Amino acid sequence: MALDTGEKETDSYALSSLDSFNASDDHVVQNDISELEEKIMSIDLNVSSVQRALEGIYKEKADPHIRHKLSYKSSFFRTMVESVTSRPSKNQLATLDTEITERQGDLERLLSDRQRLKADLVSRKVELARRTCMQSSMGQLPVELWAQIFLLCLPNEDFITPDSRQAPLLLCQICSAWRNVATGTPLLWSALSIRGSWRRHIWKSSLERWLKRSGNAFLYLDISIPAYMEPTFDYHIFKVIISSADRWHHLRLNLTNQLLRSMLNNHMPVLQTLEFSSTYPIASLNVQPSHVPNLKTVSLLTKALYIQSLSLPWNQLTHLSSRCWLNIGQHVDILCKCPNLQSYSMCLVHAEIPSSCLKLYYHTTYKSWK
Repeated sequence: MALDTGEKETDSYALSSLDSFNASDDHVVQNDISELEEKIMSIDLNVSSVQRALEGIYKEKADPHIRHKLSYKSSFFRTMVESVTSRPSKNQLATLDTEITERQGDLERLLSDRQRLKADLVSRKVELARRTCMQSSMGQLPVELWAQIFLLCLPNEDFITPDSRQAPLLLCQICSAWRNVATGTPLLWSALSIRGSWRRHIWKSSLERWLKRSGNAFLYLDISIPAYMEPTFDYHIFKVIISSADRWHHLRLNLTNQLLRSMLNNHMPVLQTLEFSSTYPIASLNVQPSHVPNLKTVSLLTKALYIQSLSLPWNQLTHLSSRCWLNIGQHVDILCKCPNLQSYSMCLVHAEIPSSCLKLYYHTTYKSWK
């Protein structure tokens, strides 16, 4: 499949994104590194100052004149000296002990701050190295090749459920260069699974962004709004979905009768595959051939859907499948409506073939084996 950028201005978005990446993000990271290194240097100076202060206090505390180690032989003279010096000595020692405790607390806080800043510095340096490496690789590979690589990162599913832990949303969180490439590649956003639990305030703007990023690419949509969710479903989201009808290529619908009719009552010029899934019968649904001129494949994914009650552009269909239980005669009636059918998957009530249908049955069987 050829890469379809979808917008004229996307040819030049890569160069501008790389310039922004170089001039903006790298500059910010380098400034952060410089600031962190200055802060660590300042803390190292403060640590040295506190350590010198502690050494001075320990020396002062160990001074024999401060400790009053008396070695006088005369007990009378020793008593006289102790009476004069013992009380100040105790007060001074207590003051020194308090100073030591405060200085040790300051030292612990400084060392803790230094450890935290050092971790931040290492993290920012790793970030800068990663950005430099990425910048080099982005400059070496053409943007179109990056877009193809990103397409290979998509989940191996027909429809993508938005998840920040996987592509394409994950690709937008790596760096500005990757984000610009991802948001400028419409095919990354061409498949989407929409659930009935979505609410306007959470999803409307996200859905609009997703569809905008898909540019002019064909859309593959899985829309599931069960009957019990219909009263709470936000119709603003439904209007946003309808606005992209001219790009619908593959639809898988699990909708109530009313919503299904609203969906299919639109001009869908590129729709090729239409799948239904519902726990409730859908009465007399009429799909106008003029609305779906390119429809080729129709699948009824649940047994509650009766194919006889549907009015489809039978002449266009090349692939048809149904899980509705019908007898041979009913299936043959359907086959008679589809002259261009290439494959038909059916569920039989029993295998008895009416004699009036034998000729057509063997003819269609021969064509399918051929």
